[in-house]
Amino acid sequence: MNFLYSALYIAALGILCFPAGRVLALFNYSTDRFPFHCCGIERGGRLYEKLGIHGWQNKVPDISRLIPGIVPRKAIPGKPDTKTLQTMIKETCVAELTHVLLCMAGLALFWLWPGVGGALFYAVYVLVGNLPFILIQRYNRPRLLHLLQAAQRRERNRSVIQEKTS
Repeated sequence: MNFLYSALYIAALGILCFPAGRVLALFNYSTDRFPFHCCGIERGGRLYEKLGIHGWQNKVPDISRLIPGIVPRKAIPGKPDTKTLQTMIKETCVAELTHVLLCMAGLALFWLWPGVGGALFYAVYVLVGNLPFILIQRYNRPRLLHLLQAAQRRERNRSVIQEKTS
């Protein structure tokens, strides 16, 4: 019975996290401050390359593929503009925050299923259901920020050229 209640709780969290994530998307996030800033140990995402994220990140479920049109797609167009990249960067913050909040909400499993069973269920929930998604966001954000800087330089150069030709 503890397993059933715990599984139902996790399922309810999963269902509720989608609208919560859309509400979180209404806020602005600063990628140059905690918790979204790249820490020194992450080395701009290179730590995650050592974990092989590039090889498995596209194999995990992606809400933007499950509910297209409501959640922005995660695919990067050939030469993305700054607005697209800013949206994608914001979505990495929203997704990371959502999964961290899900981990915190999952702590209720210790109340629903006291003892070793609940602890193991929580460990699997965090390690399989949330941590990979947090790591993916932390891996992709520095790469997107780098692309954003390049796109901003391109757009500045384009506007300077247009000013000179006008």
